[in-house]
Amino acid sequence: DARVDAAPRRSAGRARAVAILAPRPAITFGRCRGRGWWSIDRPARRTSGGAGGGHPAQHVQPAVGRCRLLPVGSCRWTDAAPCRGRLRRWHARTPHTGHRPPTRPRPPHQTAIERAVSYNKCASLTGDARKACVFDKALVNVGALFAAKVGGRVSTEVDSRCARDAGALVSRGQGLVAAYKEMGVPLDKVLLRLPATWEGIEAAKRLEADGIPTHLVLVASFVQAAAAAQAGARVIQPNAGHLADWYRAHPNYIRDPKGPREDTGYRSAVNPGVELSKRIWAYCRIRHPASLVMVSGIRTREDALALAGVDFLVAGPRVLDALAATPTRSGYNDGLSGAAEEEETGARLTDAVAAAYSFDAETPVTRAAFDEQLGLVGRDILDDGVARLSADVVKLLPLMTSMVYGHE
Repeated sequence: DARVDAAPRRSAGRARAVAILAPRPAITFGRCRGRGWWSIDRPARRTSGGAGGGHPAQHVQPAVGRCRLLPVGSCRWTDAAPCRGRLRRWHARTPHTGHRPPTRPRPPHQTAIERAVSYNKCASLTGDARKACVFDKALVNVGALFAAKVGGRVSTEVDSRCARDAGALVSRGQGLVAAYKEMGVPLDKVLLRLPATWEGIEAAKRLEADGIPTHLVLVASFVQAAAAAQAGARVIQPNAGHLADWYRAHPNYIRDPKGPREDTGYRSAVNPGVELSKRIWAYCRIRHPASLVMVSGIRTREDALALAGVDFLVAGPRVLDALAATPTRSGYNDGLSGAAEEEETGARLTDAVAAAYSFDAETPVTRAAFDEQLGLVGRDILDDGVARLSADVVKLLPLMTSMVYGHE
């Protein structure tokens, strides 16, 4: 525990709070923060007052460190060191002479991320291996917080920079599962989120063979979904909104094979993302019932109702509010049961709907067939999605790097 006393009053009537902590070695740095700030002097250092403060030289005891609150008007540059001790109590004789930093509760996720830096299995590594270890451990720490609060599974993303390396995806995925197990999170609460590249699907096949459930994302073509289902992926996620956006940006590309081209001035009401999601759901329902379909990117109430009955549906607050505001015969609605007609709406996707779809005889998807059938839309959305996910990881790297080297 820290001992706290107050320094004697100065001739000018000023006072300062002094916290005596146990000595801990640390890297020194410092910055002037305006009208009063905390400075921590290293042990066995003699300091002299600044131009505005007029403080006499004060000797810091060699066996302790001092945390000083400088009076208003005496802000100056000084040596500072992050104390690793814990200041448990506070005392100041005249608080009006200084600026006391406000105390705010620390967000749980921030503590979870910081604890990843001091994880003993990462501390023994160096360079990129250590940063990757800290990154994965931070994901697991935050995921464990969610797992304790939600009833379903927590999907944890495997580093998307490995999207073209099946071996690296498998290795990183196994490390994430081992870290979850170490924290007491059971496997039935975890999903590993992988991009639906050919290598990502191959990694999912190997992980599923080991009993590790996977979640394939960036699915923008039927061949991706078929390959993922054949690999045994637990969850397959097409994004209906991304497909709709792509077709909107490419009006010359036929979105409805049964309708005219849109460059003639005709505006088709067909949503390619919704139609692809229906087909993927029907295929999994008939051929691979163990693979569940999660459709995201729902933009309108009509799209949500058209997909009612799919295994999982990801809809934002705006769509949910639109559904809740839809009048029904009873004067209210419950979830996706609301429709514009008087009669309430049930599931649109049923076993009878799935049976109406026709598929070719089941043949294993090969790498050549995957590349050929991926198509322009699938390749664009997949490559762009991998680039975006990788960019998110790169943005976090400077933070992880500073945290790692700050603890060395």
